[in-house]
Amino acid sequence: MRNHPMQRPRRARQRGVAAIEATIALPILFLMFYAVGEFGRLLYQYNQLNSLARNASRHLMSYTSTNSTGIKSVSDLVVSQVRNMAVTGQLDGGTPLLRGLTTDNVTVSVNQTLATVTVTYDWTPIFGESIPGFFGDAVDLSWDISATSTMRPL
Repeated sequence: MRNHPMQRPRRARQRGVAAIEATIALPILFLMFYAVGEFGRLLYQYNQLNSLARNASRHLMSYTSTNSTGIKSVSDLVVSQVRNMAVTGQLDGGTPLLRGLTTDNVTVSVNQTLATVTVTYDWTPIFGESIPGFFGDAVDLSWDISATSTMRPL
């Protein structure tokens, strides 16, 4: 069967379709890869934060004075060490294990029966804290993640 003079052959009509499909699919695919990577990074940092809080809480309970009714006292030196341990993993000095984490992000509270260490971290994506939004309002992409460890005296 012959082609009509105004009709192109079938192969000629398919030119460029793959390029258009790739133009549509690749940005979506890259966005998915980025989202999975950021989620994995968030989980890693949350796990790190939990580990720091737990270790600091253990140190706090190891160096508190107790009696038969519970916790008697905690020295200021121990509280300072706990705060530093919750940030750097070391008793004194060191580099923060999470970028932007400081001892101001650590809360230590002690009552008669429980000692609690809470570490709050402002998580931000790799490519920035916000993206432009509609009508001039930026969309904030960062949020606080928090890890709390509570222990009783032995």
